[in-house]
Amino acid sequence: MLTTSGSRCTWDKSVSSVYSPNGSNRVGNMTWLQNGARR
Repeated sequence: MLTTSGSRCTWDKSVSSVYSPNGSNRVGNMTWLQNGARR
């Protein structure tokens, strides 16, 4: 999914909405993003 820095903003919002609907699992979301960004 992550291809360009511009798409990252949209992808980040999508992941945040699914992974952190209430903002309680923000730590897990950030870790997941870091792992996804490496790929």
